[in-house]
Amino acid sequence: MKKLLILDMWASGSTSTGPSKHWLYNKLAGFYDIEVLSLPRSIMSDLSFMFRSFSPHRARWGAQYYNLKEHANKTPAFFRKHTAMFEKMLRKKKVRYDLLFQIGALCGPVGDPAIPHVSYHDQTVRLVEAGDSDWLPADFPDFRDEWYALEQKVYKSMTMVVTYSAWARESVLKDYAVLPECATVIPTACKLSFPSRDEALLPRKRQMLFVTTDFYRKGGDLLLAAFPLIKARIPDIELIIAGGRPPDSISLSHPAIKYLGTLSPAALRSHYLSAEVLVHPARYDAFPNVVKEALACGLPIVASGVCGISEMLEYGEAGVIMKKNDADEIARAVCDMLSDAALYQKIQERSLKAREQYRIDKVGERFIDLFDRCIADNSGGRTRLSR
Repeated sequence: MKKLLILDMWASGSTSTGPSKHWLYNKLAGFYDIEVLSLPRSIMSDLSFMFRSFSPHRARWGAQYYNLKEHANKTPAFFRKHTAMFEKMLRKKKVRYDLLFQIGALCGPVGDPAIPHVSYHDQTVRLVEAGDSDWLPADFPDFRDEWYALEQKVYKSMTMVVTYSAWARESVLKDYAVLPECATVIPTACKLSFPSRDEALLPRKRQMLFVTTDFYRKGGDLLLAAFPLIKARIPDIELIIAGGRPPDSISLSHPAIKYLGTLSPAALRSHYLSAEVLVHPARYDAFPNVVKEALACGLPIVASGVCGISEMLEYGEAGVIMKKNDADEIARAVCDMLSDAALYQKIQERSLKAREQYRIDKVGERFIDLFDRCIADNSGGRTRLSR
């Protein structure tokens, strides 16, 4: 059995939550002898981040803690530190492997250059800087050239760069000079349990659903501004908000707005199956899980077309992509969808077709095919075509 070495700096013990891709590793384990290497946690660093991000609201504290860590990871010092840590682990373990699979480009390249390397990405830092610079350290302009030289070196060292979306792949090609034949798209899977077609098509409540981890970035304020306009046309509609707590300046006092906080996957799934429409007016969202999950549950979607979202909604076939991301357009799109039974049914049917590409087995099979080809093509010495 071929040996697959995985470098995942986000890997954790949780198999159902967080960014680690246990769903994929479990699938790959049936075809390869796999070993996942993750970075050891620094207790002192964690305590520092926890102290600096403290909030009396648990969900907000978690979000701020995550953002601080994200900022720290996007500095040359941390990039080189993580690279050195992985290199040390590889030297110490003396791992023999047939292919190295790296999650992200926040460290590297590491390992034997004669062995195929494949990486997996939701976005690039170039895209983050252009679309949501708040995810970057405040002093990023001071070292941006140094950072991009490090990041480009990782991409160009890969046998194949895999991105979630064509949007991200385009950045890899244009911003980092990777050759087209060395970059491909495999969307990440939906971890939510898929309901049957019959369950997905059961009657729904007159509710809009908004699921968020970052209220402003996901467009929560825009949806709240649109809600009175929607309510004026559909008096019995409710707005259900799940996820991170809104800023203190945001009022959720309207009796038809229900804030549920962070939900378990099972509880969230029940709302995907009972709500009538998901509204996702994101300002920036690389490849949102919420869109995949709504598609999986046959829940029609009204969303902005930023980042990879328009691809996920198949450019308007599997959901409504707003022409403009503001309160008036949100209200118009929601009301038009909910007043047009034929359109609603068409979108539901298309959603249930679109969801198939996000099944864990299907995504896993695409990676297995890619890895097998990379290993077979290596024939004793890997050629880095992306150089």
